[in-house]
Amino acid sequence: MHGKCKIKVPGGKMVSVKVDYGKKIERVSILGDFFLHPESAINKIEERLKGIDTESGKNAFEMIIANALKEEKASLIGADAGIISSAIEKAINDGMASD
Repeated sequence: MHGKCKIKVPGGKMVSVKVDYGKKIERVSILGDFFLHPESAINKIEERLKGIDTESGKNAFEMIIANALKEEKASLIGADAGIISSAIEKAINDGMASD
């Protein structure tokens, strides 16, 4: 299944995610006009989300994202782990509803 979601962050930034999944996340792509330094940290976040049960929910996704940011010593400006995890959860739920 496939799902996507765009969320406008308070203050004007945009977070967009695309998720391919079955019972587990197979692939996730995180895009937007937020800033991430180093930029390569987005690849680590996307990799860490692979294989996670889709029913884990927002809190589990947020913890994975926050841990990846911490491990990569990355700075996220204009968005946060909570916004990204909300977008992932919504993309999964919307994909399930449309399939």
